Amino acid sequence: SGVPQNYLGLNFGELELDWSEELVSISIYDVNGQPRLKQVFNLGELDMHGDGGSSHCIPIRGLPPSWRVVLGLSAFLGLPTLCIIIACRSLVALRSAASTLLGMPSGTPSAKDHRD
Repeated sequence: SGVPQNYLGLNFGELELDWSEELVSISIYDVNGQPRLKQVFNLGELDMHGDGGSSHCIPIRGLPPSWRVVLGLSAFLGLPTLCIIIACRSLVALRSAASTLLGMPSGTPSAKDHRD
């Protein structure tokens, strides 16, 4: 159409759904609220299959192999678990150091025991 389809200034967008006319309007506004771009689509045009049937979203490169899923879950769950373990061990070490600095650790004879 020769009309630019992008606006690189500060902006915000708006989606307007007209269910009675089955239209979707996408508008981009600048920081002053002035419309910069507007595109209107018929909801039927947005159907991926074009037959009005159900559409299924799948990754562009297909479903990942099982090993990638396991690796991803390990990284996602393993790192927080490792951080919690390190934090707990550090807390135990900090309590031990604090009890040593504030007094004799439990199980160690005190100065009172040596006077008897």
